Amino acid sequence: MQRREFIGLIGGAAVWPLAARAQQNRTFRLIGVLHASAPNSPEFKRRLGALTEGLRKLGWIEGRDIKFEIRTAVGQMDRLPALAAELVALNVDIIVSSGVELIQAAQKATSTIPIVMSAVGDAIGAHLIDSLSHPGGNITGLTLVASEQSTKRLELLKEIMPNVERVGILWNGKNDSHKSALEAMRPAIPPLKLTIQSLPTRNTAEIEEAIQTAVKGGVQAFVTMDDIAPISPVCGDTRQSLSIKFSKVRSRATYRLNSQLNSNLS
Repeated sequence: MQRREFIGLIGGAAVWPLAARAQQNRTFRLIGVLHASAPNSPEFKRRLGALTEGLRKLGWIEGRDIKFEIRTAVGQMDRLPALAAELVALNVDIIVSSGVELIQAAQKATSTIPIVMSAVGDAIGAHLIDSLSHPGGNITGLTLVASEQSTKRLELLKEIMPNVERVGILWNGKNDSHKSALEAMRPAIPPLKLTIQSLPTRNTAEIEEAIQTAVKGGVQAFVTMDDIAPISPVCGDTRQSLSIKFSKVRSRATYRLNSQLNSNLS
């Protein structure tokens, strides 16, 4: 699904009729935004700006037709349940978020308010939806089906570095779908003549430690899972944050960001 289709999805969700929800006497739609990064970070500004502009093109003008209630964890993911609960208490019309941990927090907070996921690696593997054709519940949006793309990541890295033998896989230890993605990678390992080191991480400190330890152990390159983004930067840009970490150890990496597979060569 393209970004314009996603924006249209949000516009539709803003008038999504759910019988269990009481209609309010408001002249505008209240959109709750749940995000991991700080509100002044380049990543957050970029995403909110794209959302605002996309909705404007569809006739939804901020301040007239829609208003945003923004809650950000600023890298402190343990705050997510409370932040999601705040949005529910405000009786927002929809909740927009991305990343498994954030969507799960919203899902636990409400079963009636529509939740729109802007990007989740594998919504089925993370048990957020039942299936692509019949998601069920109150969640809709984009899923990258990361498990099916995992092999492509290794193949891309092998093209960039034909002589690479040992690869570290950085993944979010709190994301169940990443386990499925790792399993999906295994058939590709022997043909590519690779040795894989699994590196589950849960916060910024663990990411830095995992990279340094892996390099000392002989890892020559890294592949990161899509949902490592919310636990990587505390206040900065995901791409820049990971680039700095990899450059410190003079390594190479491929990583998922904004629905595109990007390569970073240090």
